[in-house]
Amino acid sequence: MKELWPMKRKLIDSRLIQNNDVIKVIPGAKVASDGFVIWGQSHVNESMITGGARPVVKRNGDIVIGGTLNGNGVFHVQVTRVGSESALSQIVRLVESAQMAKAPVQKFADSISKYFVPLVIFLSFFTWLARFVAGRINGYPKSWIPSSMDSFQLAFQFGISVIVIACPCALGLAAPTTVMIGIGVGASQGVLIKGGHALESAHKVNCIVFDKTGTLTIGKPLVVDTKLFHNMVLHDFYELVAATEVSPPLFAILLT
Repeated sequence: MKELWPMKRKLIDSRLIQNNDVIKVIPGAKVASDGFVIWGQSHVNESMITGGARPVVKRNGDIVIGGTLNGNGVFHVQVTRVGSESALSQIVRLVESAQMAKAPVQKFADSISKYFVPLVIFLSFFTWLARFVAGRINGYPKSWIPSSMDSFQLAFQFGISVIVIACPCALGLAAPTTVMIGIGVGASQGVLIKGGHALESAHKVNCIVFDKTGTLTIGKPLVVDTKLFHNMVLHDFYELVAATEVSPPLFAILLT
């Protein structure tokens, strides 16, 4: 093996990988970075990128994407893109830029907040001043003032109540928060949303056309039907399947 593969091997952090490095991908591990196979063969689950549930065979010269999950084989990859240049990093940047893009409703809320916030502060100050002056000139019964505070504190409480009830922060925070959560939830489900404008316009959609031939799945294979062609109890058949030691890519679903 040393004559066939004379390179030195060592275990390093994935963040230290550089272009043209050769990395070994063991069974069940994630591909550390983008590159192409230079030795070995395996099946790789690329559902995070393509949506297809069926593992893809990777042989010499085939391109692999960082973050995808290796099957039961072993192969070596020569790295071509690392860090921010990788396909996974580009997807992350796309999601982040989409979250930062303002939706039309957010721009509208910002334009209102520009006037609403100063107005609320002015009304709060006016409420405090009016209550404070009224307390000084005995404009309301002394019994209205709790024993634990004076007229100034009571007026201050009314002023703060105006700000709390109006809550100008909610107007400026609600729109961007919903956009970020919506895009984040979509990304976690494999749906990349271009921005707040697309998210806001989604309620107008009445027809969706998918250009995903053969890959519009739940992301993993499932056994949908079982038929025996010989006189065998189904339970005995499953026991024989579980007892086999072969492990093709789709074998694991028979045990679930």
